Amino acid sequence: MPNYTENLVVMSGTEEEVSKAVSSLVKPNFSDKPDPDEKFEVDFEGLIPAPQFRPVPNAPEPNILHRALYGEIKKEDIEQWDVGNPEHKKIRIPKQLSKSIQAYRIPFVKAAISYLSTRSGCRIGTQEYTNYFRALIADVEAMENNLTRNGSPTLYDWMINNWGADYSCTVQVSAQSKGPKKYSTEIYFLTPWSGVFPVVSEFAKNNPKVLIEYLTTDEEKNYSMTYRFKKGQLVNAVQVKRGR
Repeated sequence: MPNYTENLVVMSGTEEEVSKAVSSLVKPNFSDKPDPDEKFEVDFEGLIPAPQFRPVPNAPEPNILHRALYGEIKKEDIEQWDVGNPEHKKIRIPKQLSKSIQAYRIPFVKAAISYLSTRSGCRIGTQEYTNYFRALIADVEAMENNLTRNGSPTLYDWMINNWGADYSCTVQVSAQSKGPKKYSTEIYFLTPWSGVFPVVSEFAKNNPKVLIEYLTTDEEKNYSMTYRFKKGQLVNAVQVKRGR
């Protein structure tokens, strides 16, 4: 279960402009959910549309092999894959991968294949093993194609990089009128792991006639950020350390 981040977007201005802004930020949630708080959802896709991605159905296993072939190798990978194990010299690299591997990558690729074999439970030399790696390699090829076309190996990675999170939940909308030019609406929602500054920034750009404040609270990292947008531009950002 993810650690959820609280998000609060406050819009102020004329009732007409605020209402128009709200309709561009949230949309009805047509899924069959009994919770009345979830009748709306924040429209990430409407603000920053996602490009077309080739599917990677076997993730996250292909991410491991893709990282061994092309990506940044982390210390945790080296430890987890048991890089340097002399037994890995016996591992045969599938022919489909041979053109993709530079010499210095071979130990990482063999270690990743060994790790994935153990994780999958497939015995080397069996048809199950062949089928397993054939599916992984197809996914790795899809990831590399996605990376070339869209800058991210999977749609999930693209969402994290461009939206900040892959979905929102528990959306609540409340409005308050204080006069013809002092109308405000609050949108409260949760996102997994992090806030969605890129989405709110794009929203502010599209609604320059509305004053926008965005508060995001990360419980795990123990801080809050408040952003203020005026005429579509970020004018202030303040980080507040939270007490335990």
